[in-house]
Amino acid sequence: MAKWRAGFGIWSGNFDMLGLDARRGTTDDATIVMKPQPESSTQEVLAGLVERVTYHNEENGFCVLRIKARGHRELVTVTGHAAVISAGEWVTATGEWINDRTHGQQFKTRFMRTSVCQEDGQGVRGEGVRHHRG
Repeated sequence: MAKWRAGFGIWSGNFDMLGLDARRGTTDDATIVMKPQPESSTQEVLAGLVERVTYHNEENGFCVLRIKARGHRELVTVTGHAAVISAGEWVTATGEWINDRTHGQQFKTRFMRTSVCQEDGQGVRGEGVRHHRG
């Protein structure tokens, strides 16, 4: 009988049940080969000023931000990963809109770039550090 040994990540059993011949590294005719799917077309870019850092985990960088985003009247909730983040920074993020069951509409980032904002006489500009979700 095949079984998974918890804690060790070891599969012991009949690989032929999975359609895989372990000796040859081949699959039988009934196995469906999955190809990587292209990026979702729902990816958007969102940019704005961080008004509040609601949550930031210093160990893994996960953060929940409230930003004043271009093209939005109300503050937008953004979730993502950043090593360091604080109110007053400019954020440019790529991601998608999700509707969290508990917390409502949020922009879930796939990539986030933060910039320290500076006045240059024509508004706010920044130079910054890039952060990705890993």
